[in-house]
Amino acid sequence: MREFIRLNTTRFLIPTAISLVAVLLCSCTNLSGGRQEALTIQQRAADAMASGNPALQTAVIEGALQRKDPKLYDVVVSNLDSLPPALQVQALGVIQFSGNRAYARAVEPLLMSEDAPRRDAAALTLACIGTADSATALLNSGTAEARKALGVLNAEGVDAILETAAAKKGDDARRAAAIDALAMRGRQDLVPQFFVFAAEDNLAVSTAAVGAIGLIGNVSNLEQLTSLMIAREASSSSRDILKAIVEIMRRSTEQARAVEILVVQMEGTSPRSQANILQALVQTGSKEALQPIVQGCNSPDEQLQKQAVKLLGGWQDVNGIPTMLELASDDSMSLANHVTLMRGVSRLYAGARLWLIKPADIQKAIDTCRRPEEKEALQATLDKIKK
Repeated sequence: MREFIRLNTTRFLIPTAISLVAVLLCSCTNLSGGRQEALTIQQRAADAMASGNPALQTAVIEGALQRKDPKLYDVVVSNLDSLPPALQVQALGVIQFSGNRAYARAVEPLLMSEDAPRRDAAALTLACIGTADSATALLNSGTAEARKALGVLNAEGVDAILETAAAKKGDDARRAAAIDALAMRGRQDLVPQFFVFAAEDNLAVSTAAVGAIGLIGNVSNLEQLTSLMIAREASSSSRDILKAIVEIMRRSTEQARAVEILVVQMEGTSPRSQANILQALVQTGSKEALQPIVQGCNSPDEQLQKQAVKLLGGWQDVNGIPTMLELASDDSMSLANHVTLMRGVSRLYAGARLWLIKPADIQKAIDTCRRPEEKEALQATLDKIKK
């Protein structure tokens, strides 16, 4: 019973203590027998932090945030190491708003904590108040949050440290983290150097460099990036390069130019590389990409043809339906390929806004079907429109 009472009264301890300390912090003097006992806010806060009472410590941390008092921030930072883990996280959340880069040195050791919340909170805090020295500490940490922090840390000398780390061979993970951070910092001037890194045999560094190019590259980089994918068609890294190509194409405002670059690169390459390029074209959803995909569907290479039909069957926009129907209506097309395309047509019609679909268009698709299964699926959509 006594334990039950203790647990339940604890619920009211923290707010009560916060109120009490708030009064203490707001009162700089205490009258006793007509005399003033001078106790500064900083002294009162230091006593509260030294008490070991989580409620009092919380009050000081919150007081620093509310009052924006540099002296209270000093107290919180000087006691950061002695706080329990949960309060360390809370304190870090307050310190990041201090604007005082001198506090970074006290925060940096927490990047190596075995406790993930503390590590992440430390990285977030350093993103706000870190220094060039913090960049080194964040690189040593190597966590995802540390990389994000490096991407936004606005302190003199950070870029130089990252560039040096990216180029220095030895620690692959450190190099990859530096490359990631430089890309997040928008260093488009380093794209030529990223291509140098991407050509390395080191998988971690190469992958990071390709990802960086995909993040900040543009259409002017597509030819070189596609050439790299062709050169590495047998490597697992070709998938990372394909992803980077797709990222660039999706955000490009020059779709026709981008498609033209990839189509030119397809000429004279192996069926495998052609299939990879077709995947990039398909994932853009660009209408300009349809023609080279049609060429793939008509390729004499059976594997390339099958891959192209599969990709076209997975097209995500109704703008591909006329092309799909035109190919599917060719009697020389195999039944398997025909079914793949008609299922794609059925899927697109079923997912489209009904008021945008003309019944005559669906009827045309129904008439193109060779099998009853696809006809029934399209008929169901047509019936829904007519209701």
